[in-house]
Amino acid sequence: MAEKKSSIVDVDDLMIVWKFLSKNWLIILLFPIIAGVAAYLYVHRMADEYGAKTEILLGSGTGYEYQSQIYRNLTGYSGGVNQITNQIRVLQSHDLISKTLDKLNFQISYYIVGRVKTTEIKQVDAFSVDVTVMESLGELFGVPFDVKILDKKSFVLSFEHAGQTIQRTHPFNTAIVENEYLLRLDRNTFLSDETFTKLKDNNYRFVVNSKNYLISSYKAALEIVNEEGTSILAISVKDNLASKAKMFLDTLSHTYIDYTIQSQVHLNENTLSYIDRQLIGITHILDSIETNLEVYKKEKDILDLSREQTEFFQKLLSYEGEKRQQNLKLETLESLEEYLVTKTDERLLPPALYITDDEFLKSSLTELYNMEVQRTQAAYDAKDVSPGSERIAKTIQQLRSNIMVYIKNLRKAIDDRVKDLNKEISYYENLLRKLPQSEREILNIERNLSVNEKMYVYLLEKKANTIIARAAIVPEVGIIEVARSIGVIGPQKMKIVYYFLAVGLLLSLIVAFVRSLFFDRIQNTRELKQITNLPILGSVPKSNEGGDERLVVAKHSRSNIAESFRSIRTNLQYFSDQEGSQTILLTSLHPGEGKTFCSINTAAIIASADKKVLLLDFDMHKPKVHQSLELNNDIGLSSFIVGKSTLEEVIQKSELASIDVITAGPVPPNASELVLSPRVDELLAKLKEIYDYIIIDTPPLMLISDSMVLMRAVDIGMFVMNTEKATRSGVRHLEEIVESNKLMHTALILNNVKLQKWRYYYGRYSYNYGYGYGYGYGKGYGTSNKTK
Repeated sequence: MAEKKSSIVDVDDLMIVWKFLSKNWLIILLFPIIAGVAAYLYVHRMADEYGAKTEILLGSGTGYEYQSQIYRNLTGYSGGVNQITNQIRVLQSHDLISKTLDKLNFQISYYIVGRVKTTEIKQVDAFSVDVTVMESLGELFGVPFDVKILDKKSFVLSFEHAGQTIQRTHPFNTAIVENEYLLRLDRNTFLSDETFTKLKDNNYRFVVNSKNYLISSYKAALEIVNEEGTSILAISVKDNLASKAKMFLDTLSHTYIDYTIQSQVHLNENTLSYIDRQLIGITHILDSIETNLEVYKKEKDILDLSREQTEFFQKLLSYEGEKRQQNLKLETLESLEEYLVTKTDERLLPPALYITDDEFLKSSLTELYNMEVQRTQAAYDAKDVSPGSERIAKTIQQLRSNIMVYIKNLRKAIDDRVKDLNKEISYYENLLRKLPQSEREILNIERNLSVNEKMYVYLLEKKANTIIARAAIVPEVGIIEVARSIGVIGPQKMKIVYYFLAVGLLLSLIVAFVRSLFFDRIQNTRELKQITNLPILGSVPKSNEGGDERLVVAKHSRSNIAESFRSIRTNLQYFSDQEGSQTILLTSLHPGEGKTFCSINTAAIIASADKKVLLLDFDMHKPKVHQSLELNNDIGLSSFIVGKSTLEEVIQKSELASIDVITAGPVPPNASELVLSPRVDELLAKLKEIYDYIIIDTPPLMLISDSMVLMRAVDIGMFVMNTEKATRSGVRHLEEIVESNKLMHTALILNNVKLQKWRYYYGRYSYNYGYGYGYGYGKGYGTSNKTK
């Protein structure tokens, strides 16, 4: 039975831990050391990452208040920079980073190649590189080009392409045209006679980076954090070169500032363009009217009109001017209506709002425009439609519908006003018709001229306001801290080393655990008791003294081995309650576990207790008993079974008077079939009548089934296990054999237990002796012929 534990942690648990550590300490120590060395080499080759940081303020509010007021009165525009989340996404957008990189010369990366480590540098001192990779060979992007200086006039260029190493020699200061690239390396003044000897030993390398690679790299390296409770964005980036990180942040900040004012500039430009178009048309009209007036006066010799006529004329002019302004408002409403109905992404900016003085329309269009800007910014990086963008789109659609209704009502009001003005104009035109025809013509021409002059002045005023508003366009973001280097920020080399050590330790524990689970050998009976419920009769210690002697208990009666077999003999007396003669069978799973040695010494120790014992060698495949006891094997068990010899003829006397022996006899060609012979049962029955104990030595279980056939005919079955081969799986296999064959009275013997362990469990007896032997070559089984 497996032992029950009396406490949470006892000596057995500590012994298991000690065994695990003592057997695997080299693995547990070696794996972390190897991992540590690998980590050191790995981190040594890693390039340092430098960081740079800048801070920008959203909604800086710079500029004079009166300028901002002019601009707000003109357009009501607000860039929405306080929408911090949107601005962070804009800063991280593909397009903004692309525009930033367009201003920087980061396409080529330069390196110094050392024996162990490759280091990136800002620029090669010896020469400058100008290279263009052919678009048809885009796979050369990211491919290292190695440069070796031959002399002051030429260099060797080598690179990998299509699985081949290409090496070419080119001159300095010459444009080189190849199928793969356009290249020019200009030698610098640093490459002189004094420095040539030193520089020629350097291995230079440059890599041409694709635009998409650079964008992806800097986008991944960029980090933007909003300072809590403020509209300040802390922007940081990491790069292998501190100077490049700083340059990138500086350029990104200014590119973003340009982006924030871009929409305002476009809106202002649209307004000026609209006014200029109107002014050109009116100028042509004015020129034509003035020319007609001058010609008409000369032809009719008209100098002046009467006071009453002048009064009527001024009234008519005022109504005509108002009508013209109302018609201009109608044109503006039509333009706005067209914008609302047919707006596309290319027409994000609304038409000019300077024509109308309607505050509701101004505020509504400003709100619509700002929401369009929000949607554009929110979608700057987005790949799919998000719930937020859908919500903005619905709000925009509703606002557009409301503005359309308002424009419709406003247009009706203007139309009504135009009708009233037409009535007034008709009234004063009737009064003027009473004048002579020539005077009437002059009045009509002057009236038309005056109306267009007022419109011209009105447009000039609006243009001046727009130009003034242009000066009020200032960035709504400001740089409060220019880009500065923050030193080395990565990689965290010690953390990587610790990670490698942890992985090495974990891997060593896994290997040690697997090794203990599947390959660990059972070392003593206590371990054996913990994993099996099969009875254990005892153990036999190991010793290197005694040579090839098999009958140890007789020649060394005071040895540890003799004591161990006495213990086994005692346990056998209590193991079976059967009276009379007993048959004991010894076998093992594998060859070489010492079953023949245990059979001989078990027979000897029982015989020393004044018992009549027969040792029967039933291993007719590879017999060993006769060799161990130096007996004749010309006749034996095989001779008796086939009927060539009688029982009296096959029984031999050993050197111990109380032990008789039946050797296996000549090796038959059908040994396993002989075991099934009826004469076997006849033999065992006759021997039980003569002897007190019959000890049967049989072949290994894993190779031959003879022992299983005999197991049912004996009283006690003993399985010998050797510490060099005994495993948990072997024990489980034995348990399966016992359970599946319903074997009774089976037990285990553990052989070859190390002396110190045997002493621990069995006291202070010692004689430094142990035994076991190998199982030699046999017909159909066995591969070992060693003897212990």
